[in-house]
Amino acid sequence: MYAQISLVGRVTHDVELRARATTGEPYMQLGLAVNEGYKDHVHTSYYQCWLESEEATRASKAGVRKGSLLFVNGQLSVVDVPRKDGSTRTVARISRAHWDYIPLGRKADAPAAASASSVPAPAAVPAAQGLDDYSVVDLDEGDLPF
Repeated sequence: MYAQISLVGRVTHDVELRARATTGEPYMQLGLAVNEGYKDHVHTSYYQCWLESEEATRASKAGVRKGSLLFVNGQLSVVDVPRKDGSTRTVARISRAHWDYIPLGRKADAPAAASASSVPAPAAVPAAQGLDDYSVVDLDEGDLPF
């Protein structure tokens, strides 16, 4: 058995596509910072995410980088990682991860000052998932199924 987890957070550092020495399979390791809590009790949790094969290649081509807002889904495990000084630290690791960008809902015609952010926008979002437009959908109350 394994624990499935879904997270929304920001990438903590620039990432690089690498290849496994033994198989040549592409992989990417990224840190994900997730804000949790409410009002005065907000704290940040950090997760180590491993993207493999097609997910890693897709992330590299899409321009995932520090500050990118991602939705990540994968297998959660808590592991002890050795440090250079010989001690260990406990890390929450997400493996077999799948990811996607989180749409920010900005209008293309919005003034530049209103849509400016300290985080650069992602380079390109692939339309392979069947979604051509990541804009926010505005529904009337009559359109809701409940």
